[in-house]
Amino acid sequence: TASTAGTLFAAIAVYAAGLATTTAATSAFITDVTRRERYGAAHGVFGTIFDVGDALGPIGAGVVLTAFGYPAMFRALGLIGLVMAAVFALTSWRVGDTSMDGVPNA
Repeated sequence: TASTAGTLFAAIAVYAAGLATTTAATSAFITDVTRRERYGAAHGVFGTIFDVGDALGPIGAGVVLTAFGYPAMFRALGLIGLVMAAVFALTSWRVGDTSMDGVPNA
């Protein structure tokens, strides 16, 4: 828990840095695995999914918080993050071998 304002601001700074990094990295990843003529559609889908998650995440966390408290909310969010990281790792491990159009990457 953040016992001082400094601790809270440090936690917010770490969160903001992580969000900025993952958003930029995800956009670059989408560009790497998408054919050039599909860039717009791929980034449009990403933007839509990101915005839906941005809207529904706090709502879902609030529901869990209200029903079960802070510890359960953070456990649920942590579990969702770990599951999504595993799904990403399992489904994208081959991306470094070839791009989506079959041309080997350098």
